[in-house]
Order: sequence, then structure tokens, then C-alpha cells
Amino acid sequence: MQRIFSKTLLPVLCLSSLLITGCNNSSNTKVIYSENRIATIESLENMLTNTIDNFVTPAVNNLQNNTTLLKNAVNEYCNNTTDDNLAHAQTAWKSAMDSVQTLEVIQINSIKSNRASFHNYYYGNTTTCPIENAMYESNTADNFNFNSKAENVKDLRSLEYFLFQTTPRTFQCIPTNETVNNAKTTFNALSENDKQSYQCNYIQLVAEELNNQANLLEDSWPNQVDTLLNRNTNNSQSETNSEKETRQLDVLNEIFQALFYVEDTVKDIKLAYPLKEKYENSCHENTDVNYCVQDIESKYAQYSLQNIKTNLLALHSVVTGDHKGEGEGFEELFEENNLANNSYLFLKEIENTIQLIDQVQNNLETTLSTNEGKEEISNIRVALDNVTTALLNEFTTLLNLTAPATAAGDGD
Repeated sequence: MQRIFSKTLLPVLCLSSLLITGCNNSSNTKVIYSENRIATIESLENMLTNTIDNFVTPAVNNLQNNTTLLKNAVNEYCNNTTDDNLAHAQTAWKSAMDSVQTLEVIQINSIKSNRASFHNYYYGNTTTCPIENAMYESNTADNFNFNSKAENVKDLRSLEYFLFQTTPRTFQCIPTNETVNNAKTTFNALSENDKQSYQCNYIQLVAEELNNQANLLEDSWPNQVDTLLNRNTNNSQSETNSEKETRQLDVLNEIFQALFYVEDTVKDIKLAYPLKEKYENSCHENTDVNYCVQDIESKYAQYSLQNIKTNLLALHSVVTGDHKGEGEGFEELFEENNLANNSYLFLKEIENTIQLIDQVQNNLETTLSTNEGKEEISNIRVALDNVTTALLNEFTTLLNLTAPATAAGDGD
């Protein structure tokens, strides 16, 4: 099936394009995975193999590589705090965030369990006091233990705050206790050089920790792939067709359910909270504002719309099989059941949403500050709702896959 995806969108998703190594299994045994939907064991295995080997694994490797580059760039900046080195570190941060946002859409196994090590959400609780206080303690407390600190003070947002908030170098948070208040008073009285030194000491710890966590994920991933695809020689040889069908459908549904990140997080948090279209936003009680700047993801780096675009590019890749549309993904299951037009229309909804994002001229905060801009962002959310509605209806009804419980009945 010919791809309709604009070539101008392809380079954004920085994953290697690898050729699928298809199974040589000659079995054409049909897997009946619903009352009226079938696929062969071979085609399902090819689809899962391609998704994991040619999309997920390169994304895991990409995260490791980009956090290594980020660590090096942060160290370079802190050793020589020039504007050029700061810009280099900021660019490295964006590349690492791209890697994380790609993996957010495919949270399976340890990717899901370890995601908080890389990126945490602060919607509804947006204070920066924990980050700033951890930075201060790391420079002043005799018994400071970085490893014991919560993940939300040593993730990419923590690094973002100090890399993109360099003027002025002051505590921005409103302290809620005497300890933090004293830290704020003392830090704000320091010279600019000392403030910079304090912050550099801390962001070097954070960058190293991010890289350590990415190394651990990359090291553990091959064993998980062996389990998902049953590549253990002894197990694979003894696996019956029935056992293979069960494993395949379990993995297929796990991947499918992970895609609902675009509904419960991208649509219903990343867009709905800043738009004040969900009650849980951090400024729902403030009737004097019509949007919530506190709830904008990556607001210091002004990277929130790019994050959403990366999420959608990842979703597109999982459905097509890879980011050039040459592999085997969910799309092949539609085609195998004479439903190619349904997958075509679904992919078109994703592409339409990406095009709306590309048309936004400013960052999300600036865009939301005008009525026209807020309508522009609201239209993106409406388009994304079309994507998530199709994801729920087309994939569950036509392919009879199992949606997560949180997706059932969502019509907002």
C-alpha cells in the first residue's frame, strides 16, 4: 500500500530504518483472534518482530545514545559556561526528550516500569520547589544522598528547568515551609558565579543519572525481547502453535494498549489541561485566566508541541511498521482482512493532526495567550480526538483487539 505521509515529516523521527528479517517459518496456520478476524502465525510473528526489532529496540538504543550526548554536553557547558556550550546542551536535551517521547507511545515491559526515571508529569502540582531545593541541598548538605531523591527531581524536566531558566538565576518557587524558604533566601543572595556553580553541580548529577538509567534499560532490553518473541532456543523449539498464538496475542494487545497514551496523556492532559478543558488542571479555580500555563509540558524549553508531534510520529510508525512505511505493523492486519481503507483513513487522521501542529507559528504558551491561538490549539485537540476515537473503534471493533479499561466509553 502506497504511503501518503509527507516526506517532510519523516526526518523528525530520528530512528534508524532497518530492514525486517522475516521469519522463514513455512507454516500458514491461521490464528483466529476474533470471531471473524484471522491472520497467519507467520504474519503475526513478522508484525511483532518488525515492531520490536525495527522500532522499539532502535528507540531504546537511541535513548541511550542521546542521554550519553546530553551528559557530555552538560559537562562541557559546566566546564566552560559559554553561550555556545549552553546552546549545545539545550539541543542535546531536546534530542534526549525526543527519544523519551518516542518511547512514551510504546510503553511495554521495562519501558513502562522505568519511564518515571526519565520524565515525570507535574500537571495539577507544578511547583518547582522540590527541584530547586534538591539543587540547593546537593551543594550545602553534608549528608546529601542523590540516589535517595525522588525521581521527579532528577528527570529531564529537572534538567530542563536549569538549562532553559538561566536568567535570572533565582529560586522561582513559593516556599511552603521554613527549610525551603531559608534555602531560597540564601541562594538568591549568592553571586551569579556561585549560583551558576550550584546549578551546574546539580545538573551534572542529573545528566549522569539519566544516562545511567538509559544504560540499564538498554542492557536489560535484549532479554525482554527474547521473552516477547520467544527467542530462547529451548523454549522456541518446544512452543506449540497454541502457545505461540497465546503469546502473540498477549504481546499484540500489550502494544495496542500502550498506544492509548495518545488519548489519556496527549489528548486529555498535554492539551486538555492547558486549555482548561479538564477539571484537574492546576488553575481550574482561577476564573480570571482562560488557559493554564503551569500545565504546559516542557514549557521552559518551549518544546511542548514538538513533544506531541513526536508522539504522533511514533504512533504512525507503529501502525505502518516503520517510519518509511516499508515494514509490517498493525496496517498489515487490516490489509490481511481486506480492511486496507480503514488503516489508510486512520493514518490520514494522524497526518492531519501533525499538519495542524506544523501550522502553529509560536510555542504553546504564546499561542494560548490569544483567543485565536487557543482556538487553534483546541482544533488540534479535536483532530486528536478523531485519532483516538478511530484507535478505539477501528482497532477494537474491526480487529477485535482489547482496549485498556480507561479508554472504554471516553468521548470527550
